[in-house]
Amino acid sequence: MEKIKELIVKGFKVTHANLPLVLTMFIYNIILAVLALVIIGKTQVAVTPGPEAAATGVKAMIYGLLSLLLWIFVQGGLLNYLKEAVPAETGKDLGLLFEGGQKYYIRILILTLLLVVPLIVLIASLVGMGAVAGGAGSAIAAILGIILIIIMIAYFVFLFLAMFSSYGVVIDEKAPIQAIKDSIALVAANFWITLLVLLCFILIGLGIGFVVGLAMGILNVLFKGVPFMLIIIDVVFRSALNAYIIIIVTAAFMSYYLSLTGAKTGIQAPKA
Repeated sequence: MEKIKELIVKGFKVTHANLPLVLTMFIYNIILAVLALVIIGKTQVAVTPGPEAAATGVKAMIYGLLSLLLWIFVQGGLLNYLKEAVPAETGKDLGLLFEGGQKYYIRILILTLLLVVPLIVLIASLVGMGAVAGGAGSAIAAILGIILIIIMIAYFVFLFLAMFSSYGVVIDEKAPIQAIKDSIALVAANFWITLLVLLCFILIGLGIGFVVGLAMGILNVLFKGVPFMLIIIDVVFRSALNAYIIIIVTAAFMSYYLSLTGAKTGIQAPKA
């Protein structure tokens, strides 16, 4: 647990030493928020299926695709930047961000497709199983449900094992498939401590999310008669917080990855 604390401290140190990067990520989050408002708007999908619900669904898919394509660029740039900033714990040239986004875009795009295809197959299986179960007996439907649960668990385990694939692409210049294979081997060899590190950050994220939700609830009461002001506050606040958290978490996992692969980061691989 002490080493996990060191990872978190490392993330904070690197983030504080790279405030221009935080500002850049803040602008990125603002752009995403504006895109969401422009493309999707404030409407919600109707409970009853209909033209409005279908149109909102299409808009959501368009926004999701655009945000994914943007994130691939940002992810490549962020990892390229932090692979230099994390060992040094100092600020670096923001040019590394844009350089990495361009250099690794295609490889991370391919990597993303390789990781997402199983999800597409899973969704297709869900639809197919639902159609079959609809005309089948309850026993068959129960069996199909169990199979689906097993598939979902296997997929999320796969994602967990492949969590360092993008790090391998950017840091070690690996091809996407090789990066996935090496990530699976690396995480499997350090399974429990990696799971513990991940769970710690998830719990921290849930705690921060609770505090943010509470704060926004209070602001919602204070600015109830000024919805536009509430939207602006919400977008700015969440964009700033997300920018800060993304860099802390990515820097911490970068440090962890580098320590596991033998690079000098100022800390050693954590032990349970």
